[in-house]
Amino acid sequence: MNKVGLITGAGGALGTALAKQLAHTHSDLVLHDADLPLLEPVYDWIEANTACRGHLFPLNFKLATAGDYQQLAQALQENFVQLHTVVFNAASLPAFTPLAHFDPQQWYEVLQVNLNAHFHILQAVLPLLKDDATVWIISDAALDAPKPFYGAYAVAKAGLEMLGRQLAAERDDITVHIRRVPPFQSPLRQRLFPGTDNRNLPTAAAVAAALLNP
Repeated sequence: MNKVGLITGAGGALGTALAKQLAHTHSDLVLHDADLPLLEPVYDWIEANTACRGHLFPLNFKLATAGDYQQLAQALQENFVQLHTVVFNAASLPAFTPLAHFDPQQWYEVLQVNLNAHFHILQAVLPLLKDDATVWIISDAALDAPKPFYGAYAVAKAGLEMLGRQLAAERDDITVHIRRVPPFQSPLRQRLFPGTDNRNLPTAAAVAAALLNP
């Protein structure tokens, strides 16, 4: 049980479900999301239902600086000898937008959250990834075939997958799993598809259980 994990985007529907899954097999779990109110419910659940210790890591990826990631690296190295599991799950999909009308600032922000921030997290945790550590890249089934209007989100997810492949090519002591998530029930999906009945889709918990199965 002496395993340490880190998950980004732990406050969302899928992130919460993934964190709960990991909490049953890890002794410590670093929980990231943009702010504390998003993390507190999953932290409280882990404390009440498992022997895992939760560690809160609030950071808005849109606003984070190089110094923030350096502080994370220092804190991790001061508190843990090794990271066994890292899950790159945080994502941003504000709206479906044609490329011709995509706001450049929003494009940069989506790339920052979905891709660039995870590159910085990877650099921060790399010294602690050893002895058969596992990295999970949470991507999207929308990449199975090009779809219109996914814009920066699809571009960033494709880049995140390549980041994972490059990591696997450089470090044979790290196992990298790339998982493309199918549609599932979530507040985000309801917002993006307001006229669709999503009740026939799998729950976030069911998707999380399948995603973390090697």
